[in-house]
This record gives sequence, structure tokens and C-alpha cells, in this order.
Amino acid sequence: MPYLKKGENYRDIKKIISISLLNHKFYKDEKKIYKHHYKITNQRNSKIFNNDLLDIYIFEKADKRFYDINDPLDSFLMYLYGLLDEKELKELVEKDEFIRDVEEERLMFSESEKEEILKISIDMAERDQLSILSTAKRKAEEEGRKKGIEKGIEKGIKKGIERGKEEAMFDFAKKLKSAGETLQRINKLTGVPIEKIKNI
Repeated sequence: MPYLKKGENYRDIKKIISISLLNHKFYKDEKKIYKHHYKITNQRNSKIFNNDLLDIYIFEKADKRFYDINDPLDSFLMYLYGLLDEKELKELVEKDEFIRDVEEERLMFSESEKEEILKISIDMAERDQLSILSTAKRKAEEEGRKKGIEKGIEKGIKKGIERGKEEAMFDFAKKLKSAGETLQRINKLTGVPIEKIKNI
């Protein structure tokens, strides 16, 4: 950490280096300048406050023609900003060990990233499939329940009608028997079995 701890002397503060990589041109009036280096200055006399205290670097994305590919920093910025064609990149990777290491790491990360994306895609597809199956099952169950209820109501109504009809015929048979009609005639008119008519 560059900051001081409680009780430490301000003279012991460690140097802070800030590096900002901009993917655009910030200082539009300075077209050919794309590397900016700042330090703290004294507002009263414009002297640098402490040469070893703070360094601020700002690198803008510039036009490819402004870079010098033989300069290590420029070639690295070109690499970072994706300004190298396939041939230039191949040559740079062969001669610059640092960029070669970075490129290897990037390719490795790219492969693992692809695997991760593929894994996520498979997981999402499986979840979607399970969701579709679950929805289809729920709909089928609801449909089955609905049909079952409808069938049950229909059956119940039918049974109710039959039971009501039986009871009505039984009451009619009772009245006919009271009126002195024969068992055979009551059976013929109501459909109530003779054995039941006898027990009325």
C-alpha cells in the first residue's frame, strides 16, 4: 500500500504511479501526442513538488501512423489497442518476450472463457428444457384435473337424475299400491321390481 500508517512520518510516503489507458482521444487538440506524463507542481512557483512522490501516465488510442513499432512502449500500446495486423503481431510476438507471454495468457484465457460460456449455455439450455417440461407437466395435470372434474360433475348429475328418477318412480309405485293397483301393473308403469313393491 502506498499510504502511510498511523504514526508514520510523511517523509516516508511511498511513490504512487497511476496509469490510464484510454480507448479514445482525450486531448483532441494534440493530435500526434498520445503519451502524457504528469507530476504535482507548486501553484505559486510552478516547481515540481516532489519528483519521487507521484507519476500520472495517460495513454490515448492514437492513429496507427503516429506509433513507432520499434519503440517497446509504442509496440505494446499498438498490441493493447488491437492496431497490429496478423503479420505485425506474429513478428512482434517472436521478438518481444513480454508481449509473447501476454499473448499466450490471453489465448489461454480466451479458451477457458469459451469453455465457461459453453458450460453456461449448456446449463441454461438444460434449465430451459426442465422449465418447458415442468410447464408441460403442470398444464397436463391441470387439464387432467379439469377433465376429471368435468367428468365427475357429469357423472354426478347423471347419477343424481337416475336416483331422482328412481325415487320418483318409487313414490309413484307407493301411490299406485295405495290406490289398489296390482303388483304387475305397478311394475309395468313404474319399472320398480315386484319384490320392492311388496315391501312398500
